[in-house]
Amino acid sequence: MPFPRNASDAGSSPLLLESPDSTQRNSVCQGWNIARALSAFLLLSCLGCGGGGGGGGTTAAGPARNLGTRATCFGDSITVGVGATDNQSAYANVIARRNGWTLTNRAQSGMELADQVPLMYSESVAADANYFTLAGFNDMRQFGTDNEGISTYRNGLFAAMAWLALPEAAKTRATADNVAYTGLWDPSPAYAALGKSSAQQGATAAFSVDGSVIYVGAAARFGGSGAFSLAVDNVDRGTWSANASRAPASGFPYVPFLIRLTGLSPGRHTVVLTVTSAADNVFFDWAAGLGPLPEARPFVYVGNTLRMSAAGYALGSPDWNRGSDAAVALFNAAIRDVCDTLAADGMNVLCVDASAAYDPDTADASPDRVHPSDQGMAKIAAAFIAAMWR
Repeated sequence: MPFPRNASDAGSSPLLLESPDSTQRNSVCQGWNIARALSAFLLLSCLGCGGGGGGGGTTAAGPARNLGTRATCFGDSITVGVGATDNQSAYANVIARRNGWTLTNRAQSGMELADQVPLMYSESVAADANYFTLAGFNDMRQFGTDNEGISTYRNGLFAAMAWLALPEAAKTRATADNVAYTGLWDPSPAYAALGKSSAQQGATAAFSVDGSVIYVGAAARFGGSGAFSLAVDNVDRGTWSANASRAPASGFPYVPFLIRLTGLSPGRHTVVLTVTSAADNVFFDWAAGLGPLPEARPFVYVGNTLRMSAAGYALGSPDWNRGSDAAVALFNAAIRDVCDTLAADGMNVLCVDASAAYDPDTADASPDRVHPSDQGMAKIAAAFIAAMWR
C-alpha cells in the first residue's frame, strides 16, 4: 500500500483504502435517482415561470445553504463541456446559470486528480467560496479495479477536498512564518507555492494548531523512498512514506495525501514533522487544526464517477481502457468515504450522486461514447442542483 504508517498508531489515520471489500459496503454515494433529479432540474430551471400575468408563477423554497455569487469548478473534459452541443449546455454552466454564479472553470481535458491538484492548491480559499467537481472519471479509466491506484486516488482526493473546504485563515502553509524549521529545507518541487521538501535525515518542521483533530497535508512522489514521522506534544504518532505507487497517465510524479491525527484533547497542540529517511525527499505542504473553525466556510460539491457503456470502457487504449462498472463502484465508494469523513469533521463537503442520474446506454451519452450529450449534461447538472438546494 502507498503511504504506510506505524500500524500501532491507532490515533492517526492516513485515510488509506483498506481493501476492495471494505469499499463495497457503499458502492455509490447517497443521492437522487434519475426521476427525482430530472424533476428537480425541470423545477429549478423554471423558477419564476408560470401562466398569467407577471408575478403569477410558482417559486421554489430558497436554498438551505448560502450559495454565494461565485464558484470555481475543476475536472476533466466532461467539466470542460466536451460532448455538449454548445457552451450553454455544458453541465457546469447549467449549474452556474441556475445559481446565479460567476463561474471560473479550471477544468482541462485529459486531467486526472493528480494533474488537477496544483490548480486546486493555487486557490487562496475564501470563506464564502463554492467549489464543485466531477471526480474520478479518467482515474477510473486508467486504474480500473487496481487497489493501489484506488488507494492513491483516495488519498489525493482527501487532501484536495480538505484544502478547498478550509478557508485560508484556517490553514498553515508550510511556507508560513509560524513554521519553525531545522536542517535543510527547499521549496517543494510538487507544490512550490505552499510546500517545503527535505532529504536531510533529522530535519524537522514544527508548528502549533488548535483542535482535537489535526490535518497534515503532505505529498508523495512516484518511485520515491523518503519517510517522515509525526509527533504531537512530544508523543509519537507514526511514520509515513513519501512514495506513491501509482502515477497518472500524464506522468506527473506527485500526489498529495492527508494525514488525520485524531483523539486529541481540545486546545493547542505542537506538531513536529521529522525526516526519518536518509537519502530521498519528503514533502510537507500544509496543516490545519479543526477547532474552533470559522463559522463561514466554503462549500465543496463532489460529483462521483460516471459509468460508461461496454463500448466506452474499451476506448482510450493504452492509458484509459481499464474501466468497468466494478471500478466505478469502487471509486464511488472511495469518493463517498472522503466526503463523509470530511463532513463528519465539520467541513461543508457533499457527495453528489451524479452517476445514478446518468445512463451511458441511452442518449445520455454523446456519439463518442465517452462524454455526456446535452441530455446527459442536463441530468448531471440536475443532480448537483438538487443537492445544492435541498
